[in-house]
Amino acid sequence: MRKFLVFVKDKKLEPNGVRADYLFGDINDAFVIYREKRLKTYLRFIYHLIKFDHTVYLMGFDTIVVLILFFLNYKDFFYDTGDFEYALSRSFRNRFFSYIVFILERWVLKNARKVIVRTDSLKEFFQKSYRKDNIYVLRDGVDIDIFSRFKGIPEKFTIGIIGNLNVLKEGYVNGSDVIKCIEILKDKGIDVKGIIVGKGKAIKFLKDMIKNKDIDVEIIEGWFSFEELGKILERITIGVNIQTNDDVGNMRLGGKIPVYLASSRFVISTNVGDCKRLLPEEFLIDYEGSFDKKFPERLADRIMDIINDKKRIEKRFSCANIAKKYFDYRLLKADFKKILYEET
Repeated sequence: MRKFLVFVKDKKLEPNGVRADYLFGDINDAFVIYREKRLKTYLRFIYHLIKFDHTVYLMGFDTIVVLILFFLNYKDFFYDTGDFEYALSRSFRNRFFSYIVFILERWVLKNARKVIVRTDSLKEFFQKSYRKDNIYVLRDGVDIDIFSRFKGIPEKFTIGIIGNLNVLKEGYVNGSDVIKCIEILKDKGIDVKGIIVGKGKAIKFLKDMIKNKDIDVEIIEGWFSFEELGKILERITIGVNIQTNDDVGNMRLGGKIPVYLASSRFVISTNVGDCKRLLPEEFLIDYEGSFDKKFPERLADRIMDIINDKKRIEKRFSCANIAKKYFDYRLLKADFKKILYEET
């Protein structure tokens, strides 16, 4: 049976780390390396790559690891991704680095034994662009048993968003739309709370945004276990998912969608990519281009509609069924093993 050397581009509690933990947790023929301390991690990877006969499994795109495989001409690997990496790189890196990513991603997609993606949109794009047949969809997952215990909502109406908090080249800051939305609602006499959860370079910017302002916004920094995240989500009424309407957002779903659904949050998501394939129309809201300056106003209007018709919140109870159908790790693990071991 094939043995796997799994390189995870994240730490254990970060999105790719959680995915690797669930998918490879009961597979004995896998040695998993999480990217904790970078230099030490890369040296461990090179050691195991050279010393042992492994098929490499790339959980996410790590430029250094891909460069190692590229220079060694090592082509016995699987590639698991939720992103069109070149487009993502262009959104926050310089042109030279993005070109390097373009070359490496093409090499990875051309040479991987199998490519595992997280959305149908990304599969269709890669098939069209690279004419590959060995591409499989395995969505981001969620532990239904854990999140089904956290279905309550707070007394005060609360808008929440979780995920990577970064500053993009266009000047857009992840999480800032929620703050702007709350400011708009405050100006209209509607008092709601905001909770922003995640980690990234935008944390300081977001904290500066709310400083000395008469709005109720809490920023919770870090990545959390599913158990801890479930407790945080019970403090949120509506979970917001913002994917841009461009080559980045249209290819991805975002790991926040499964946990929102499994904990029965009412979801407001931008109407792009797989979001519009999997979510009810009532949960969707338009987003224009890569940076929609009018989106906070549109989001505020939707929130006001829900506040004025509170029965709509009850539709959140249908969300758990969507999570069970598409994102249950118990089902995904069975599909994963077929992808892993079936020869093509």
